[in-house]
Formats: sequence, structure tokens, C-alpha cells
Amino acid sequence: MSELDPDALAAVLLDETSELAYSLHDAIAGLVRDGAALHLAAPIAAIFEQPHGEKARHRAGRPSAEVVALSADAAERVRELAAYAPGEDNPALEPLALGCFYVVDARRTDAFGLQKQASRLPQARALSEEEARRDPTLPAGAALIRVWSELSGEPGVCVELRLRG
Repeated sequence: MSELDPDALAAVLLDETSELAYSLHDAIAGLVRDGAALHLAAPIAAIFEQPHGEKARHRAGRPSAEVVALSADAAERVRELAAYAPGEDNPALEPLALGCFYVVDARRTDAFGLQKQASRLPQARALSEEEARRDPTLPAGAALIRVWSELSGEPGVCVELRLRG
């Protein structure tokens, strides 16, 4: 199979990320409100894993500017698909889209070794502030992606995508 040029690959990733984020939007729909959600900086993403017969592990970091931009574009598409009214926003939408990007990337390239877990539709949810600070407990073979975003003038938001292999 031939490699896609960078623009074509970005278009495919945007389409797949938008589609997945829209399919999971109901999990965060209760957070839609008037007024823009002003994200202060690039979010922090973490992957938690519980491999069979091994110790739990996790890794975390900030995504590249290109990944953040693609995720923001996907979130904008979801706003349109979900028919947000002018002036409405959802502080969990961009974190959801970023988590979905990681799922899409794992499906395509086995990023982070999550291809098997990412093959099924993840479960998404917004976490309470307290829950977002606790390490998760996972069954063997499971993984999850958490994305935290700090907001201007309001509490931060954390979205979790639970993956099952």
C-alpha cells in the first residue's frame, strides 16, 4: 500500500477523528453550555494500561501542536454535526476529540501498542475533578486514555476513553 501524502493523511485522520468523536458525543452532551470554553494551554494526555500478567503502567505528556490543531478541527466538526447553537460550547469537546485522535491513530499504526484495544468502540465519559485525580483500576488487558484541559476562569475538565481488548 502506498503512503498517503501529508495533506491526504491529515484529511483522513480528521475525518476518522471527527466521526469517532461524534459517535461518542452523547457521553459529554450534558456539558453543553452558553459561552466559549477557553482552554489555557495544550491539554495533557495519559494512557493507562493493565497488561495481562504485568504491573499496571502509564505514560503522559502534551501532544504536538499539529495534533492539538487537528483535534480542535475535529471538535469544530462535531459542534456542527451535533447542531450546537451559536454561542454554545462544551469544555469537554476538545479533550474528547484529542482522545479520539489517539484511538484512531492506534487503530491505524498501533500507536502506543493499543491497536487491539482500540479496535472496539471505546466508552467515553467526563470525570469529576476528584475522579480525574485518582489512578484508575483496570481489568487485565484493558487500557484507557485520559485528557485533562485547564480552562480560563472555571474548573478544568477531564475526559476518559476506556478501551477493551
